[in-house]
Amino acid sequence: MRKTFKYRIYPHRQQEQIIRETLEHCRLLSNHLLGERKEAYEKEKHTLSAYTQINSFPLRKEAIPALKTVHSQVLQDVAQRLDKAFTAFFRRVKSGEQPGYRFSLFNATIHLPIRNSVLRLRTEPLGYPKLETCELHGIDR
Repeated sequence: MRKTFKYRIYPHRQQEQIIRETLEHCRLLSNHLLGERKEAYEKEKHTLSAYTQINSFPLRKEAIPALKTVHSQVLQDVAQRLDKAFTAFFRRVKSGEQPGYRFSLFNATIHLPIRNSVLRLRTEPLGYPKLETCELHGIDR
């Protein structure tokens, strides 16, 4: 059973700008969340959970209005992916492996979680909040 589909989108210029801004906001948020986690560990020897950081997003959106332009589930996914990377880092430390950070295309990917929804992507353009609609083509892999 296929659980994931990849699609290549063809945004127009305005949509490209929105996507670039979203990626930049996600990158900055990821770096800020990582800094908070490192500081908490260095000072208090405990880690912050993804849910603790996610619960702070409403306050962050008030302090940084640009975050309001990014869909909330995308921001939550940034925190969850960072939590997964942090957990893997400490797992490697505990098992005696090389603990360095693994390079990934984290900052070049936006996950658009669409749960409990039926999408008719083969017949309709991709519509997503704050992005309008984009032409897309399926990538079968």
